Amino acid sequence: MEQRRIICLQHCSKKVNIFAFDVVPERCPVCAKCLEDEVLHTPPFLLPYPFRSSNECPCSLVIKPSRGSFLRDYANSTDLHIGVTDSAGKTYEYDSSGLRVTRGESWTECLPIFINADRRGPTSTVARPLCPLWKERWDAAIVAVATESHWTKDRYNTENHNCFSFVLEFLRCVGVDAWTSCLRDKTSLCSAFILPVTTLAGKYISLYRQLLRQNCVMLVSC
Repeated sequence: MEQRRIICLQHCSKKVNIFAFDVVPERCPVCAKCLEDEVLHTPPFLLPYPFRSSNECPCSLVIKPSRGSFLRDYANSTDLHIGVTDSAGKTYEYDSSGLRVTRGESWTECLPIFINADRRGPTSTVARPLCPLWKERWDAAIVAVATESHWTKDRYNTENHNCFSFVLEFLRCVGVDAWTSCLRDKTSLCSAFILPVTTLAGKYISLYRQLLRQNCVMLVSC
């Protein structure tokens, strides 16, 4: 089922952002005026939706909860599953079934992490144009790592040989010098590449869940 989208607007105060699902609230939650014929400080606009299908996110890292979905089930303590997409949008993932390559059938609501060759860490959850040489380099690294013999189901271990191990080896194979300190272990990988985008996504998730409980939410802007 398609998820509801969040809109944002401002009415009687430029310092108060009003959030709601899909349509403008009937009344302003700040001043209680009917909004049907009111002039708005900021017309309603859709908040960017952070989650995508992996096949729409070529040359990226993709993450999702190991169980359930981000909007329904995610919390700070949630275990995450991570994979890599190639330039055609195919997803490479390693789990207890071994290494699998799919069209992202189970990655329809994932959080993509797009990375630039000349920067440390993720750029954003929004795709940017990729140069042909970078796509070739990315795809070559995926093939090189995926053809290694140790990504079998019998070698899988939840603690020290898992999906993060696969992604770490892939990123090391890509061989960008600026990433070296970010790829020492799972902790450094998460800190540099994953935490920035999950923090932003967490704010969207929190707002989404608040709106499930009430018609609109007011947040004071700085």
